[in-house]
Parts: sequence; C-alpha cells; structure tokens
Amino acid sequence: MTLLPISVLLSMRSREPFLSSPAPDPVLLASGLCPPLPIRADELIWGRPLVEAAARLGMAELASLELDVTEGEALLVALRLEDRRDLYGFPEKEAILNRALAAVGSAAGSGNPAAEAFMEEVGSLVQSEGNFTQATSRYSALEKGPKALVASGLVDLKTAQSLAGLSAAALSALASSAFGLTVSERRTAFRRFAEVARRDGLDETGQLALVDRAFVSGNAMGFFARERFPRLTEIENEFASIRDVALLKSGVTLEPPPFFEGEDFTVSFRFRDPKTLSARIRALSRLEGRCDDLVGLLH
Repeated sequence: MTLLPISVLLSMRSREPFLSSPAPDPVLLASGLCPPLPIRADELIWGRPLVEAAARLGMAELASLELDVTEGEALLVALRLEDRRDLYGFPEKEAILNRALAAVGSAAGSGNPAAEAFMEEVGSLVQSEGNFTQATSRYSALEKGPKALVASGLVDLKTAQSLAGLSAAALSALASSAFGLTVSERRTAFRRFAEVARRDGLDETGQLALVDRAFVSGNAMGFFARERFPRLTEIENEFASIRDVALLKSGVTLEPPPFFEGEDFTVSFRFRDPKTLSARIRALSRLEGRCDDLVGLLH
C-alpha cells in the first residue's frame, strides 16, 4: 500500500461506469478510514469521488494499492467497492455492460464458459434478480425518446419498447405533462397514446396535438381512454340511463370499474331504519332487471 499525492490521483485515468456514486463521509475520509484506492498502471480503478472530496477538504494524499489485474477483474473490483447492487439506474447499467463486453471481447455470446461466468458475476453485482445482460441490452436498443423516459424513471422498459417509432418531441411533451400521474397512470397514458397515434397514423404534428388535447381536457386518463375506445362515451351514456331509471333519488350508488375495464360494479347505500332499508332493496330489485345490460357494458 502506498500514499499517493491527491494531484497524482486526480491526474490518473478513470473509467468508472458509475454516474451517481454516494458522496463519501468527510469525517471518515479525513480520518483515513476509507478503503485504499485500487490502481492499475496509470488508471484509478475505483474511487474518483473520494479523490475529489479529499481535494476539496485540502488533504494532501490518500492510500492506494497497485493491483495486477485484467480489464475484467478491474471492473469486478470496482463493482464490489461501489457496492450498490439493485440501486443502479439503466444509464449506469448500460455503462457497466459496455465495460463488461469490452473486457470479454470476441468471447461475448460465443458460449465461452469463462466469458459467461464473468458476465454472470457482473450481473450478480449489479442486480439480485432478472437477467442483467438481456434487460440492459433491451434498454440500449431503445430509440432516443423512449430511452430518455426510462432513464428518467417515467416509464418502465416494457412500456418504452411499445413507443418505438413515435415522435421524440411528442413523447417529451407527454412526459412533461404526466408528472402528476401515478406510475400506473403514466404507463397507461403512454401506451394508449401510442395505440391512438399508430391507429390514426399521426405524424409528429398530430401527436403533439393529441398530447395538448389530452391535458387541456383536464382529465388526461379519461381523454386517452375515450380516444383509444371510441365507444366509451356511448357506454357511459347507456350506463347513466340504466342507473338513473333504476336508482334516481333512491339513496343507492352504483359505480362501474374505471373506464368500464373490469368484471364487476360496486353498489353502496346507507339506511337508518327498516323503512329506509326497504326502499333501498326495492331500488336494487329494479336494478336487478337491468343486470345483464349492465354487465354487457364491461370490457
């Protein structure tokens, strides 16, 4: 182990694939309680944020350790010291995968046992579940617009893949307007936007106009549902007609599933005495006669 001047460490090449390493604890750093920095020739394998933090604290030197390792082994050392399994975003995963593939070279995907074992070890240090290489390769293959949405955490990888061929400007506009939606609502909004844009053959201008209309409406989810399922308005009117005839001023509330996508309706009511309860039951009896019609509205 060697103490190296901060200026020397800062001058070293660093190819760490990490984009959001946690800031080192300044007390531990100043007390010399951080791990020695791994060095490979003129390359700092891991710890650039530590060196930069030490420079800001005015420290003169840090402990380092020269390692005789291969390119692949250096990446494994960096991943173990970074120790952020399951906390990497896709941009970092992509950088890690590129480093790993460069390390195995032509052996990648060739069935070489050593290369496969190495890639599996890299994956196990990045995430605890799923196939790291396959998922990250799917992310890398995304177009610019969908890829940016995944990188920002607005949509999941599967949803992003469904957006291929759509206007990056329209997707960006939809993303800017969708921050107030829940994760599930965002996923649904993007998928229905894609379905409507493809069905209607919308160009970029048309796609941007579709986004504008959705959020000007004040109910983007309802708007996209109606655009995706043109019969929804007709279904809503049929439902209102059945409900009003059977239950108007009855004290019984009838609610369909969101956008009539589901298997059942919800009925609720309150009563205070036998007379009120009898009135509610009579209302439900009237509703029973239209039950088949109601169920037919679901999809």
